[in-house]
Amino acid sequence: MPASPSVLIRLLVAVVLLAPAILTVTLVAVAQDEALVVVIDDNFDDPAAGVLPEGSDDPDLRYDYDDEGYEIDAFADDFSGDLTVPVPGEFPDGTITIDAALTGRDDTNGHYLFLSCRVGEQTGYKLEIRPLAQVAAIWLLSPDGNERIASVGLEGDAGPGPFTLAFSCMGDQLAGSIDGSEIVTVTDSTYDAGSFAFGAGVYKLSAGPVSADFENLTVAVPASQAEATEQPPAATPDVLQEQGEELEATPVPTEEAAGALSEGATPEAAEEPVEEPTEEPTEEPTSAPTEVPTEDPTQEPTQEPTEEVGSQAALFDRTGLAAAADQLRGQVESQAPVFGPERGQTDLDTGQDLFDFVATATFTVPDADWSAGYAFRQVDGLGGILLISSNGAWLLTNGTEQVRAAGIVESLNTEPGETNTIELIALADTGYLTVNDEFVAQLDLSLWTDAGTLAFVGASAAGSAPLDVADATVWNTGEGAESQPEIEPTPTASPVPEETEESVEAEPVEPVESSEAGEETASPEASPVSEEDAIAAFDEIVAAIEGADPLAGPDSGTLTQAIGSLDIASAGVITENFYTTVRFANPASADAPDHPWDIVLGFWHTGGDNQMRLVISSDGTWSLASGTARPMLSGTVENLNLGQARGNDIGLAILDGTGYLSINGEFVASFDIPAPSNAGDLWLASGTFPENAQEGVQTQFSDWTIWSLERG
Repeated sequence: MPASPSVLIRLLVAVVLLAPAILTVTLVAVAQDEALVVVIDDNFDDPAAGVLPEGSDDPDLRYDYDDEGYEIDAFADDFSGDLTVPVPGEFPDGTITIDAALTGRDDTNGHYLFLSCRVGEQTGYKLEIRPLAQVAAIWLLSPDGNERIASVGLEGDAGPGPFTLAFSCMGDQLAGSIDGSEIVTVTDSTYDAGSFAFGAGVYKLSAGPVSADFENLTVAVPASQAEATEQPPAATPDVLQEQGEELEATPVPTEEAAGALSEGATPEAAEEPVEEPTEEPTEEPTSAPTEVPTEDPTQEPTQEPTEEVGSQAALFDRTGLAAAADQLRGQVESQAPVFGPERGQTDLDTGQDLFDFVATATFTVPDADWSAGYAFRQVDGLGGILLISSNGAWLLTNGTEQVRAAGIVESLNTEPGETNTIELIALADTGYLTVNDEFVAQLDLSLWTDAGTLAFVGASAAGSAPLDVADATVWNTGEGAESQPEIEPTPTASPVPEETEESVEAEPVEPVESSEAGEETASPEASPVSEEDAIAAFDEIVAAIEGADPLAGPDSGTLTQAIGSLDIASAGVITENFYTTVRFANPASADAPDHPWDIVLGFWHTGGDNQMRLVISSDGTWSLASGTARPMLSGTVENLNLGQARGNDIGLAILDGTGYLSINGEFVASFDIPAPSNAGDLWLASGTFPENAQEGVQTQFSDWTIWSLERG
């Protein structure tokens, strides 16, 4: 028989009273069953025995065995992109390892070393190491644009090397290592076979000469694949010319870059169309975003070692979160509670099966140590338990064993006879804890996906005596709520476009009808209306909020970048439909004025990584992603202001699942958001991608204002 909440609390009281819990993450390595055999082993001591290309018909490029090593160089002052050295052979799985170092006289944060696997015609995977910027990434290469599918900040001192780099591609598991330590992993099954390659390069914003030295190349593959695969001859310039078309890892973006390649040398200078910063984006602007051609865009890489390098989950502004909790509480004050207010002793069962709720109760402090809180979403005796103890610790557990989170309550009253009012707000995957009207913590409730019983629980350590409870009250904010079926977005008096016949034609959420069947054919990646109609709809939204009181702002502040985490300014509002404007000063430091950067507008935030992120990058691109997952949509920005002393004015409208983006007063794009609409908070950040972040660099924002577009 499942244990009752009372039994669970008795078991937990002693644990909670000991100390705040520490949640640990154990990383388990899965060994490959099949042994690897080395199919290529070249220490570069003997060019005659080598398998790599030599020479180049282009005087600005060099690929050569030199001084018991292998050297690649690009000499042009305006060079940018990849210098790729293909390795003979084609395999489904394997690991490439090499000693590598940047050797240029003026290497910058934009210079990188890389290893590639499963390389085909403009396809494959690439492990990119930027040792001076202290970041690494795994890229998915595609003719339609390259996509970063994992990224990480590096520890230790920045430097050019040498390093022992390794890139393993085994099944759908991709892993990169430096000096024997695994730094980044990701799961992806887009490509299943191809060649290996290595090289070096530089981003366009840091364009200039590239030099790198390599030693001790090995390629190891599963024994069965080594036996089944016929090895090609050693790569000479003639052989390489034939392979070059197939081994190109990234497309050549311009005629100038294409001209940098000789017919006898496969290594290419290819710019990263999404990642690479550029003063003048070469792609034509479009109001219709392009879909990134990958697997499910909302699936987050499952093995990225974020626990080791610092989570990219937002570190939220406590003031904003407290305001969000206040707003949720305020929305239920006008409706009748489903329980209470009641007075009694723990454990006090509400008799309600609830998923979303606001619950509050006042507990009297006993003479002995104690623990008090809630058992919620309990199904068959198992669910969430939130307890606060007399030593000031709070603990969130799944049943009596799995600790989910813990922290300290600073506003706790501890003298016998005093009282503590503990409030728990549950809204889908997010919870809010307050004690004595002071915000304590935001909670991740995503583990508990079903409605369940709710009880006020607690006990004294002296004989497990019950605690006195007063004003125990519960409001249902979810399905079945009496006067409010769900927590609604915050309405204001802000006007929205009237639904006249003319305006409906430009309304962004109306589906495009098929000329044959009249069926809805709007797709997530396409603008729902023509560019002209989208601009008209956006202009109508902007005109509608003129003279209206904003939901929040105008606000100003500073965001401090950190590799591996986000410093976020939260608005503390709950809304689904809105129009927001903000001015960002370009983040830059005197030490690295040309370092790439990005700015982020988060919306529909309900906790953790549950939000949409609109990212605008210094390479002249914008992208939309769900939390830290891969971008769903992307496009180009023609009029982005670059430079240390400049800034950009951003306008974003979200109305019924359609987004409208403007930058510096010019309309950029409209797009259908390929995710369910959801009321949530808004926030700002900078440096969401580690390679775009500089530790300690500050980003100023000003005039951040939000208007509600909710109807009613």
